Amino acid sequence: MNKVKRYKLRESIEAYIMLIPMLLGLGFITVGATIGAFYVSLTDYSVRWPPNFVGFRNFINLFTHPLFPRVLSNTLYYVVLAVIPSVIFAFFLALILDSKIKGHGVFRVIFFWPVVASMTAVALIWAFMLNHSFGLINYLLNRIGVEGPRWLADTSLTLPVMALIFVWKWVGYYMVILLSGLQNIPNDYYEAATLDGAGFLQKTRHITLPLITPSLFFVTIMVMIASFQVFDQILVITSVMCHHNLHNYRIESL
Repeated sequence: MNKVKRYKLRESIEAYIMLIPMLLGLGFITVGATIGAFYVSLTDYSVRWPPNFVGFRNFINLFTHPLFPRVLSNTLYYVVLAVIPSVIFAFFLALILDSKIKGHGVFRVIFFWPVVASMTAVALIWAFMLNHSFGLINYLLNRIGVEGPRWLADTSLTLPVMALIFVWKWVGYYMVILLSGLQNIPNDYYEAATLDGAGFLQKTRHITLPLITPSLFFVTIMVMIASFQVFDQILVITSVMCHHNLHNYRIESL
Protein backbone atom coordinates (compact mmCIF):
# COMPACT_ATOMS: atom_id res chain seq x y z
CA MET A 1 0.00 0.00 0.00
CA ASN A 2 1.54 3.30 -1.09
CA LYS A 3 1.60 6.48 0.94
CA VAL A 4 -1.38 8.03 -0.87
CA LYS A 5 -3.64 5.05 -0.13
CA ARG A 6 -2.49 4.91 3.49
CA TYR A 7 -3.17 8.62 3.85
CA LYS A 8 -6.68 8.28 2.38
CA LEU A 9 -7.42 5.28 4.60
CA ARG A 10 -6.28 7.13 7.71
CA GLU A 11 -8.30 10.17 6.68
CA SER A 12 -11.43 8.01 6.20
CA ILE A 13 -10.95 6.31 9.58
CA GLU A 14 -10.55 9.67 11.32
CA ALA A 15 -13.66 11.00 9.59
CA TYR A 16 -15.76 8.01 10.69
CA ILE A 17 -14.44 8.29 14.25
CA MET A 18 -15.52 11.93 14.33
CA LEU A 19 -18.93 10.94 12.94
CA ILE A 20 -19.54 8.30 15.63
CA PRO A 21 -21.28 10.66 18.13
CA MET A 22 -23.57 12.01 15.43
CA LEU A 23 -24.31 8.53 14.06
CA LEU A 24 -25.11 7.24 17.55
CA GLY A 25 -27.46 10.17 18.13
CA LEU A 26 -29.09 9.60 14.75
CA GLY A 27 -29.45 5.88 15.39
CA PHE A 28 -30.78 5.95 18.94
CA ILE A 29 -32.63 9.26 19.09
CA THR A 30 -34.00 9.72 15.58
CA VAL A 31 -34.26 6.27 14.01
CA GLY A 32 -34.92 4.51 17.33
CA ALA A 33 -37.61 6.99 18.31
CA THR A 34 -39.26 6.65 14.91
CA ILE A 35 -39.36 2.87 15.14
CA GLY A 36 -40.63 3.06 18.72
CA ALA A 37 -43.36 5.53 17.78
CA PHE A 38 -44.49 3.29 14.92
CA TYR A 39 -44.65 0.30 17.25
CA VAL A 40 -46.68 2.25 19.81
CA SER A 41 -49.08 3.29 17.04
CA LEU A 42 -49.86 -0.41 16.52
CA THR A 43 -50.84 -0.92 20.17
CA ASP A 44 -53.52 0.11 22.61
CA TYR A 45 -51.04 1.97 24.80
CA SER A 46 -51.39 3.36 28.28
CA VAL A 47 -48.84 4.25 30.95
CA ARG A 48 -50.84 2.17 33.43
CA TRP A 49 -50.48 -1.21 31.71
CA PRO A 50 -48.28 -2.88 29.06
CA PRO A 51 -49.03 -2.13 25.40
CA ASN A 52 -51.68 -4.34 23.83
CA PHE A 53 -50.91 -5.05 20.17
CA VAL A 54 -53.93 -4.18 17.99
CA GLY A 55 -52.35 -4.01 14.54
CA PHE A 56 -53.65 -1.30 12.22
CA ARG A 57 -56.87 -0.73 14.16
CA ASN A 58 -55.75 2.74 15.29
CA PHE A 59 -55.09 3.80 11.69
CA ILE A 60 -58.43 2.38 10.54
CA ASN A 61 -60.22 4.30 13.30
CA LEU A 62 -58.33 7.46 12.34
CA PHE A 63 -59.08 7.36 8.61
CA THR A 64 -62.72 6.36 9.11
CA HIS A 65 -63.47 8.96 11.79
CA PRO A 66 -66.13 11.49 10.68
CA LEU A 67 -63.90 14.43 11.69
CA PHE A 68 -60.84 13.22 9.78
CA PRO A 69 -61.60 15.08 6.49
CA ARG A 70 -62.19 18.31 8.41
CA VAL A 71 -59.01 17.88 10.47
CA LEU A 72 -57.00 17.15 7.32
CA SER A 73 -58.40 20.16 5.47
CA ASN A 74 -57.71 22.46 8.44
CA THR A 75 -54.16 21.14 8.65
CA LEU A 76 -53.51 21.70 4.95
CA TYR A 77 -55.10 25.16 5.16
CA TYR A 78 -52.83 26.04 8.07
CA VAL A 79 -49.75 24.73 6.23
CA VAL A 80 -50.53 26.92 3.21
CA LEU A 81 -51.07 29.96 5.44
CA ALA A 82 -47.79 29.32 7.24
CA VAL A 83 -45.50 28.24 4.38
CA ILE A 84 -46.16 30.86 1.70
CA PRO A 85 -45.82 34.01 3.91
CA SER A 86 -42.81 32.53 5.74
CA VAL A 87 -40.87 31.93 2.53
CA ILE A 88 -41.86 35.26 0.95
CA PHE A 89 -41.13 37.40 4.03
CA ALA A 90 -37.89 35.55 4.76
CA PHE A 91 -36.72 36.13 1.18
CA PHE A 92 -37.55 39.85 1.20
CA LEU A 93 -35.96 40.36 4.62
CA ALA A 94 -32.85 38.57 3.39
CA LEU A 95 -32.77 40.80 0.29
CA ILE A 96 -33.06 43.94 2.43
CA LEU A 97 -30.37 42.89 4.89
CA ASP A 98 -28.07 41.75 2.08
CA SER A 99 -28.17 45.27 0.64
CA LYS A 100 -25.92 46.42 3.53
CA ILE A 101 -28.34 49.02 4.84
CA LYS A 102 -27.21 51.08 7.80
CA GLY A 103 -27.61 49.16 11.04
CA HIS A 104 -28.19 45.82 9.29
CA GLY A 105 -26.54 43.99 12.20
CA VAL A 106 -29.11 45.39 14.63
CA PHE A 107 -31.97 44.42 12.32
CA ARG A 108 -30.63 40.87 12.08
CA VAL A 109 -30.73 40.57 15.86
CA ILE A 110 -34.25 42.04 16.01
CA PHE A 111 -35.62 39.69 13.35
CA PHE A 112 -33.86 36.66 14.84
CA TRP A 113 -34.87 37.35 18.46
CA PRO A 114 -38.27 35.55 18.28
CA VAL A 115 -36.49 32.39 17.10
CA VAL A 116 -34.57 32.01 20.38
CA ALA A 117 -37.64 32.79 22.51
CA SER A 118 -39.57 29.89 24.00
CA MET A 119 -42.63 28.92 21.96
CA THR A 120 -44.64 28.66 25.16
CA ALA A 121 -43.71 32.21 26.15
CA VAL A 122 -44.44 33.49 22.63
CA ALA A 123 -47.84 31.76 22.59
CA LEU A 124 -48.74 33.21 26.01
CA ILE A 125 -47.77 36.73 24.95
CA TRP A 126 -49.79 36.52 21.74
CA ALA A 127 -52.74 34.94 23.55
CA PHE A 128 -52.97 37.93 25.89
CA MET A 129 -52.29 40.46 23.11
CA LEU A 130 -55.10 38.99 21.00
CA ASN A 131 -57.59 38.66 23.84
CA HIS A 132 -60.81 40.35 22.71
CA SER A 133 -61.58 41.74 26.19
CA PHE A 134 -58.30 43.24 27.39
CA GLY A 135 -55.76 42.50 24.64
CA LEU A 136 -53.38 45.21 23.45
CA ILE A 137 -54.36 44.88 19.77
CA ASN A 138 -58.08 45.36 20.37
CA TYR A 139 -57.31 48.20 22.79
CA LEU A 140 -55.37 50.03 20.08
CA LEU A 141 -58.13 49.36 17.55
CA ASN A 142 -60.74 50.72 19.97
CA ARG A 143 -58.65 53.85 20.43
CA ILE A 144 -59.07 54.66 16.73
CA GLY A 145 -62.77 53.77 16.74
CA VAL A 146 -62.54 50.25 15.33
CA GLU A 147 -64.19 47.40 17.17
CA GLY A 148 -61.67 44.61 17.52
CA PRO A 149 -62.75 41.12 16.49
CA ARG A 150 -62.64 38.00 18.65
CA TRP A 151 -59.32 36.88 17.26
CA LEU A 152 -59.13 33.53 19.00
CA ALA A 153 -62.85 32.78 19.27
CA ASP A 154 -63.89 33.42 15.66
CA THR A 155 -63.40 30.19 13.70
CA SER A 156 -62.72 32.12 10.50
CA LEU A 157 -59.79 33.94 12.13
CA THR A 158 -58.26 31.26 14.34
CA LEU A 159 -56.11 29.48 11.75
CA PRO A 160 -54.86 32.70 10.09
CA VAL A 161 -53.92 34.06 13.53
CA MET A 162 -52.09 30.83 14.38
CA ALA A 163 -50.23 31.02 11.07
CA LEU A 164 -49.36 34.68 11.74
CA ILE A 165 -47.80 33.72 15.08
CA PHE A 166 -45.85 30.92 13.40
CA VAL A 167 -44.52 33.29 10.74
CA TRP A 168 -43.56 35.92 13.33
CA LYS A 169 -41.75 33.29 15.38
CA TRP A 170 -39.75 31.56 12.64
CA VAL A 171 -39.29 34.01 9.76
CA GLY A 172 -35.97 35.22 11.23
CA TYR A 173 -34.54 31.69 11.17
CA TYR A 174 -35.38 31.15 7.51
CA MET A 175 -34.17 34.66 6.74
CA VAL A 176 -30.69 33.73 8.02
CA ILE A 177 -30.60 30.64 5.77
CA LEU A 178 -31.60 32.66 2.69
CA LEU A 179 -29.21 35.46 3.64
CA SER A 180 -26.39 32.93 3.70
CA GLY A 181 -27.42 31.78 0.23
CA LEU A 182 -27.49 35.37 -1.07
CA GLN A 183 -24.03 36.09 0.29
CA ASN A 184 -22.66 33.05 -1.56
CA ILE A 185 -23.67 34.53 -4.93
CA PRO A 186 -20.53 35.97 -6.60
CA ASN A 187 -20.64 39.75 -6.77
CA ASP A 188 -19.18 39.64 -10.28
CA TYR A 189 -22.60 38.74 -11.68
CA TYR A 190 -24.17 41.87 -10.23
CA GLU A 191 -21.30 44.08 -11.40
CA ALA A 192 -21.61 42.73 -14.94
CA ALA A 193 -25.37 43.27 -14.86
CA THR A 194 -24.88 46.83 -13.61
CA LEU A 195 -22.54 47.57 -16.53
CA ASP A 196 -25.23 46.27 -18.88
CA GLY A 197 -27.74 48.70 -17.33
CA ALA A 198 -29.78 46.18 -15.34
CA GLY A 199 -31.83 47.51 -12.44
CA PHE A 200 -32.60 45.98 -9.06
CA LEU A 201 -35.67 44.06 -10.25
CA GLN A 202 -33.85 42.69 -13.29
CA LYS A 203 -30.92 41.56 -11.13
CA THR A 204 -33.30 39.89 -8.70
CA ARG A 205 -35.22 38.10 -11.44
CA HIS A 206 -32.34 36.96 -13.63
CA ILE A 207 -29.51 36.51 -11.11
CA THR A 208 -30.75 36.26 -7.51
CA LEU A 209 -33.78 34.02 -7.96
CA PRO A 210 -32.11 31.38 -10.20
CA LEU A 211 -29.05 31.13 -7.93
CA ILE A 212 -31.02 31.18 -4.66
CA THR A 213 -33.47 28.48 -5.81
CA PRO A 214 -31.74 25.61 -3.90
CA SER A 215 -31.91 27.62 -0.68
CA LEU A 216 -35.55 28.56 -1.33
CA PHE A 217 -36.42 24.92 -1.92
CA PHE A 218 -34.66 23.88 1.29
CA VAL A 219 -36.42 26.61 3.29
CA THR A 220 -39.80 25.64 1.82
CA ILE A 221 -39.33 22.01 2.88
CA MET A 222 -38.18 23.10 6.36
CA VAL A 223 -41.22 25.36 6.80
CA MET A 224 -43.59 22.62 5.66
CA ILE A 225 -42.12 20.15 8.16
CA ALA A 226 -42.25 22.70 10.98
CA SER A 227 -45.85 23.72 10.21
CA PHE A 228 -47.00 20.07 10.25
CA GLN A 229 -45.30 19.61 13.63
CA VAL A 230 -46.88 22.62 15.35
CA PHE A 231 -48.36 21.62 18.69
CA ASP A 232 -47.19 23.66 21.68
CA GLN A 233 -48.31 26.99 20.20
CA ILE A 234 -51.88 25.80 19.59
CA LEU A 235 -52.03 23.89 22.88
CA VAL A 236 -50.96 26.91 24.96
CA ILE A 237 -53.19 29.43 23.16
CA THR A 238 -56.28 27.22 23.25
CA SER A 239 -55.63 26.44 26.94
CA VAL A 240 -55.46 30.15 27.74
CA MET A 241 -58.63 30.69 25.69
CA CYS A 242 -60.53 27.96 27.52
CA HIS A 243 -59.37 29.22 30.90
CA HIS A 244 -60.43 32.78 30.06
CA ASN A 245 -63.85 31.67 28.76
CA LEU A 246 -64.40 29.52 31.85
CA HIS A 247 -63.45 32.46 34.07
CA ASN A 248 -65.91 34.75 32.25
CA TYR A 249 -68.64 32.11 32.51
CA ARG A 250 -68.15 31.83 36.25
CA ILE A 251 -68.31 35.61 36.65
CA GLU A 252 -71.45 35.89 34.54
CA SER A 253 -73.15 33.07 36.45
CA LEU A 254 -72.65 34.76 39.83
